Amino acid sequence: LMMISIELKDGSFIVRKIGQNPSMLTVKGFDFDKYKKILEEINAYEDYKKADLSYADKFYVGAFAYLRRIFEKLLKKFVGDEELEDDHIDTKIKFTKKLFDPRIQGILKNMYSILSVSIHELDEEESKEYYEDLKAILDMQFEYMKTEYEKKRQSERLSATLNKIVNDLKKTE
Repeated sequence: LMMISIELKDGSFIVRKIGQNPSMLTVKGFDFDKYKKILEEINAYEDYKKADLSYADKFYVGAFAYLRRIFEKLLKKFVGDEELEDDHIDTKIKFTKKLFDPRIQGILKNMYSILSVSIHELDEEESKEYYEDLKAILDMQFEYMKTEYEKKRQSERLSATLNKIVNDLKKTE
């Protein structure tokens, strides 16, 4: 079901899509919630959804813009309140590199360059060709972060359990 508005203006028809049910999210079958917690931490959950929706709607350069925004927000989160010598992306990448998945640490600078160039220099077809690979790199990072969070949580839980056992044993002595 789709709601469409058709208007005659200056001898031309203007057609606008107002809404649809089910939504594009449902139709395309995207899974945005896999990294929701991480994306919300960096204020990029909506950008992540918009990137895939732009791609699905064939707005490939727009999809790239959202991927770049997500990458910039990730860097901002990793830099935090730290005072850097300058505000250049290269400086931020160098400072935060160790927080990225080791498999992608060596390509961060090139990735940002590609995301930037695409917005200004690539056409829609070129952007379409590269989108999924660049998104996959971001997804690798989010999977890495998710795994690291889970390892940390597990370690803390096991440490607390061991401390409890030690304390319980001391009480019985």
